[in-house]
Amino acid sequence: MDVMDGLKHNRTAAVVFGSETGNALDYAEEAGRLLERLHIQTVVTSLDALEPPDTIQLSLARFDFVIAIISTTGQGDLPANARAFWRKLLRKKLPSDYLKDINITSFGLGDSSYP
Repeated sequence: MDVMDGLKHNRTAAVVFGSETGNALDYAEEAGRLLERLHIQTVVTSLDALEPPDTIQLSLARFDFVIAIISTTGQGDLPANARAFWRKLLRKKLPSDYLKDINITSFGLGDSSYP
């Protein structure tokens, strides 16, 4: 019996992305496939598809870990489908420990050809 069989789908991950041209989406889908091969139940979704601001923590906290993949646009700007999420996190009424129980990492994509 493979040791990984006993771990199958006991762990969960969310791969969230922000993208204008689809580059971050491509990486998010690839990360999702890799995680599934590691027997980690995975959801891949855009940042704008997350729950309303009062429940972001609930929607992300249900996962063991979260990977955020964001590709900048223009001259280092956030893509449109990441701006609303960012604004939710900047709310003044948001407690400073709002995301403390969420294991999250980020992966940024950009273009080095800008001056």
